[in-house]
Amino acid sequence: MPIGADKFADLPQTVNELVADRAIRHALYLERYKSQLVTDLLEEFNDKLEPALLAKIEESLRRVSGTSKELQAIFKTNGELVKAEYTIMEAKLYDQLEEFSNVESAWLIRTLKANTPITWNFVSPAAGTLRSLITKQPMEGALVKDWFKKLSADTAFAVNREIQMGMVEGEGIDKIVRRIKGTYAAKYTDGILNSPRHHLQSVVRTATGNISQIAKDEVYKANTDIVKGVEIIETLDPRTCLECMDKDGNVYDVGKGPRRPFIFPAGGQRPLCSSHGRNWEFPD
Repeated sequence: MPIGADKFADLPQTVNELVADRAIRHALYLERYKSQLVTDLLEEFNDKLEPALLAKIEESLRRVSGTSKELQAIFKTNGELVKAEYTIMEAKLYDQLEEFSNVESAWLIRTLKANTPITWNFVSPAAGTLRSLITKQPMEGALVKDWFKKLSADTAFAVNREIQMGMVEGEGIDKIVRRIKGTYAAKYTDGILNSPRHHLQSVVRTATGNISQIAKDEVYKANTDIVKGVEIIETLDPRTCLECMDKDGNVYDVGKGPRRPFIFPAGGQRPLCSSHGRNWEFPD
């Protein structure tokens, strides 16, 4: 063996190893993209939904006497406002995910071409396929639109509940609004609107990871004449759960077997494992 050759003994050698190596590095950029997408959607929440909602709440509370009929009218208005803003965020997410899915599939095809030792005409997914899957492929057992519908309903419920409690307790308008928004001292993390922010982040991150996998799977399905299987590769560290460790190295036929983000079985404590998509809890 030439002097120093042992330094290269662990470097990727086969086509499969080369593609896997680039996929692992590409995953780092995926996490950066998720973070940026979350930031963009949270700006929509912080700059539009929250100010508009709080302004409407203050305006409504200053002109009501607290009758049940008046409160129900406020609750309905709040629900409509929240729904409208979440619909805007949902539409923006769809547009971003469509563009992202096309980028992901194009990246995989370039990677396959660059690392296959023969010239091969890799096929891209049919036009419109990825867009259709974004809106029709379930994520954690529900469509993205259903998750946004739940986010909207949960946010409106939480806000209206705080208003109802504040009115019953005889609290002033400023105190009610402060409990909804949070305090400056706590950087507004103590307000009830902080929970929807957290849930929105989880939905966006999981949806992005889901679409990334869908885009890759569609490329594999379109090229089964050369792609014969998909291997699960897990990061084996202290945060990886035993279930995911067991999947590491398993090879499945194209279109078969589990795909990330994996769904943790019902019941029991959820692991702090990045492979599992269900890493948040919505109130029942």
